[in-house]
Amino acid sequence: MPDGAYTVRHGATGAALRDVEALLRAPGSRVLKDGRRATVAAVETPDGILVLKRFRDDRPLRLLVALALGPSAARVWRATALVRGAGFAVPEPVAALERRRFGLPLRSCFVARFVRGPALDELWRARRGAARRALTVAFADWLRTLHAAGLYPQDLRAANVLVPREHPPTFVLVDLDRVRRYRHLSWRRRRKNVVQVHRSVGRDAPRRESLRFLRRYLGEPGAAELRRIAAEIVALGERKDAEYARRRGLTPAEAAAARRAS
Repeated sequence: MPDGAYTVRHGATGAALRDVEALLRAPGSRVLKDGRRATVAAVETPDGILVLKRFRDDRPLRLLVALALGPSAARVWRATALVRGAGFAVPEPVAALERRRFGLPLRSCFVARFVRGPALDELWRARRGAARRALTVAFADWLRTLHAAGLYPQDLRAANVLVPREHPPTFVLVDLDRVRRYRHLSWRRRRKNVVQVHRSVGRDAPRRESLRFLRRYLGEPGAAELRRIAAEIVALGERKDAEYARRRGLTPAEAAAARRAS
């Protein structure tokens, strides 16, 4: 077994794939995201392209969560089964790995098959006219159905939804480590997801397109209710923008540029 190899908690994989750190550093690996909590990379293997999401659970608060609820990769594995079981598309899971020290799960890695297709925000901005309207309506239907199933992704930015097929649109949720299922999904949680969609793509849309999405998602509400909820979403989005800028010490222009780049 390679030095520093991870052990398999769920699924099955060969010894080479368990050397996660070496794979992330390999010349052919393409880092898709590298943050304080997680690194995501697409890796070429004899079995095709795989995506590795390596979590760092060694900070005190994250370690307590990992000890109570299991390592991050194991939670993603469970969430993947939850979302697939409800009939929604997710990347095909391969394995959940972990590396312990003195019995503590300090790092873990979720492995899934690569999904080809643009992110929803990229595709939406590239489309115009009927193609954009069809994408808007289809995503509103998808989100309404997701919420009706009680599923709540805590980070529903449009960058976290891939569109491998456009005619008709197929949506694949790829950020699964904070998905929960509730018997009754409150409006507060549903609203948070709608605000995330607004902040990631809706703010760039003409008002009529934003209202088209919201009208479809809400199930054709009355005009007064639609206007009230639309104003509520915009106000909450602006509040989140201000919080984002304040936490990072950014000017409004810098915050807007960072959002576009994220």
